[in-house]
Amino acid sequence: MLLNALVPTLLAALSVAALPLESSSLDKRVDLPPPTRRARETIFDGTIFDYLSSPDFTRSANEGLRAFTVGIQTNERLATTLQTSDSVTTLFLPNNAAFDNFVLDEPTLAQKYNGPNALANLVAYHAIPNLIVESRPSSNKLITFLRTFGGKRLRADTSRDGITNLGLGFGRGSYIVETIVASNGLLHIVDAVLLEPFSLVDTLPRAGLTSLSNYIDRAGLTSAAESLKKPVTIFAPSNIAFSRLSAVLTAANLRASVGLLSTVLDFHIVTESFTSADIYSLAKDPILAGTGVPSEAVKIAVNSDRSIEVSGDSNVLPAVVTISDIILSSSGILHVIDAVLLPSADVLTRASRIEETVLPVL
Repeated sequence: MLLNALVPTLLAALSVAALPLESSSLDKRVDLPPPTRRARETIFDGTIFDYLSSPDFTRSANEGLRAFTVGIQTNERLATTLQTSDSVTTLFLPNNAAFDNFVLDEPTLAQKYNGPNALANLVAYHAIPNLIVESRPSSNKLITFLRTFGGKRLRADTSRDGITNLGLGFGRGSYIVETIVASNGLLHIVDAVLLEPFSLVDTLPRAGLTSLSNYIDRAGLTSAAESLKKPVTIFAPSNIAFSRLSAVLTAANLRASVGLLSTVLDFHIVTESFTSADIYSLAKDPILAGTGVPSEAVKIAVNSDRSIEVSGDSNVLPAVVTISDIILSSSGILHVIDAVLLPSADVLTRASRIEETVLPVL
């Protein structure tokens, strides 16, 4: 097979058989400031695969970068594509500092990616089966969702200055710092390893939503949240939102009744996936969207200032989306809001009498 001929070439160039993603040459991470201008471009006379096999590249690569590059061998489709002259691919390639910081910041994930299948998935998440060119400066910030070789979504944010940031919608993300223009696509050098989407349970603490994470655990909904597979929308109250609970629903009420707590949490799950772009395109009139509580819907509306508001029957004032479009591994989407959503008074009253966990109906 073609791959069998390609792999020895790459391995010979890298002079390794296998390398771990569990060691770093640094004692502490290097904090990299965001770039202040668009990435510079360099023309390379050859394919992306040729570049990865070139002496200049292999001499400069550290252990993490070489391990990542060797990981291409376990994905036959990607390896073949990267050396095929008539294909078009975009590969986001983390630089040396990115791998050093990744091992220091994410030791558990780094250990996970030592396995060949997991490493192949990581590599596939950095590849897009079409041409992704940095946008030119414009008057608007752009959010684009890319589909990777592994079929997962990657978020790309482009600033008004034309600077591209890649990630899941929270944290620092990864910036393009250099672009290699090859004969069969683009090789974007990025300053951080791209993390694959996490489950809802793992996303919440990473995004700083610790109160919601704790309430899900208290309500006995952790397993249900972990196993979410459908492309739903989660409206996630911020920590401050939970500290501002109204007289209708207090922290004491939530702690006293598992039924009430789980019902309120279920109400924050919308049974369809709505990105902010979806909402803007649909919300000429308010959207009534079904939730994890049967027969209860939230109203989603867009204000004249382009802010997105969400409310339930018992909300005196609507919640406002403060952070949008966080990607979940379930193909769902999460939006952070500044208030807790409340279903109708009848539902709250009935739920307060229930002593066991109420699972969402999706």
